[in-house]
Amino acid sequence: AAMTANTLKETYPFGIDACFTSILQRARLTAHECVWAYGDMPSGVQPAKFVSDYRLNERHYGALQGFVKADVEAGLHGHSFDPKDVEDWRRGWYAVPPLLDDDDPRRMEEIRMYGHYCGGADNVPRGESLAMVARDRIRPFLDEILGPTLDRAVDARVSSQAGGSSIEGGTGLVVAHANSLRALIGIICKVENDPLALKKVEQMKIQTGVPLVLRYQQSTTSDGSVKIRACGKDLKGRELAEGLP
Repeated sequence: AAMTANTLKETYPFGIDACFTSILQRARLTAHECVWAYGDMPSGVQPAKFVSDYRLNERHYGALQGFVKADVEAGLHGHSFDPKDVEDWRRGWYAVPPLLDDDDPRRMEEIRMYGHYCGGADNVPRGESLAMVARDRIRPFLDEILGPTLDRAVDARVSSQAGGSSIEGGTGLVVAHANSLRALIGIICKVENDPLALKKVEQMKIQTGVPLVLRYQQSTTSDGSVKIRACGKDLKGRELAEGLP
C-alpha cells in the first residue's frame, strides 16, 4: 500500500480534495497509507477530508460469499452450480447470485458486525448484483457524500482565488473494492443507457493496488441529450474504461 501511495503521489499531477473508503479494514488501511504518503506535500494538494462509508464495501456474493470460485464451480460446498451461472454472477451487471439464508451463520455474523453501520439488519445485503450495488449504495453515496464534498472543495478554492481564475472540478481518491469501483464507474458513465459501455464495464478487470485515474466530461448535444465521455487508465498504462460510453 505504501509503494502504491508513493506511486500515486509521484504520477498523479493534481491534489486530492478528499479520500473516500469503505468500512472494511483492508480498504481503510490502504486509504490511510495513501493519505500518509501526501504528508510531505504542500497543504494545498493534501486530502483535506477522510470519509469511511459502508456503501463503498465490496459487493455481496450471497450464498457464494467467502467461497473460492473454483470450489463453487466444482460443487465442493454442497452446491451444484453451472460454471456459466457463476461467471454471470461474478461479472454480469444484472445477474443476482443465490441469496444468503436468514439462518445462515454467515448472515447472522454479518448483521452483528455491520448492522449498526448500515442502519439495521434490513440494510445488510443477502446478495447483490452490480446493478443493485450501483442503485442502492453507490448512487446515494455519490449524491449524498462524494458530490457535495467535492463541490464544497471547489467552492472553497473559488472563494480563495482572485476573480477570473479557471477552477477545475474537485478530485476525490476512492479506495474501495473491485466491484464497488466497477459500480461507481458504471454510475458515473451511465452505462445502463448504452449496451456497448455496459459490456465494457462487465468485462473490466480492476487491478488490486494499481491506482486508476478516471476523467470524464459531461456535455449536452444538439438534441438536448446528455453525453458523457470518460477514459480510464491505471498507472501502469493499461486502458480500462476507454470511451465509456
